[in-house]
Amino acid sequence: MIDDTLLLDWSGPFVLQGPDGNLLFDSPIASKWGIYIFTVIYRDGFLIYLTGWTTRPFKKRFKEHMREYRRGTYTIFNTESLRNGKRDEIWHGMWTKRETNTREIKALFESRHQEINPAIENLLSTFRIFVAPLEAERRVLARVEAAIMNILYSSEEPFCSLPDKGMALAPRWASEQPFLVKSKAEVFLHALPKFFEA
Repeated sequence: MIDDTLLLDWSGPFVLQGPDGNLLFDSPIASKWGIYIFTVIYRDGFLIYLTGWTTRPFKKRFKEHMREYRRGTYTIFNTESLRNGKRDEIWHGMWTKRETNTREIKALFESRHQEINPAIENLLSTFRIFVAPLEAERRVLARVEAAIMNILYSSEEPFCSLPDKGMALAPRWASEQPFLVKSKAEVFLHALPKFFEA
């Protein structure tokens, strides 16, 4: 039985860089923490690529994300394909398995720097970010992240194939009481229902 309802009141879309859009780092909400999603503009709304959570200010967490993109840790996409709901990788990233984070792979990243670097900056300018401030325990935040990612994985194409697989998710344990999550946004977030369990 579900007794509690947790509200995700999404603010955004924000941009991480570039002249167009509402820069996240200039917003007062960037000093808060909670749940966030990386999206791209898609048809009549926004296509979710990734969900995350933080107990530190959003501005600090997103600066870390931007740094890791520029280091080659994360997957880099062709942005034109991404806006059409397709995974077209320019660089796979070095975060999925230990054997992919080797000296040889790092050297390959450096050797392709002139090709990859513009793609990284283009991707960072393409992302549209939504944040939902949520002062909750880490376990609650982790369950919400896992619930959203699992909703995406079980959705139809292209919503299921765009998100990264292999994330270290921590969904609800069998011993834990489920809670209801209400997702509130002024725009359409594809594949994310207004209510779901976590």
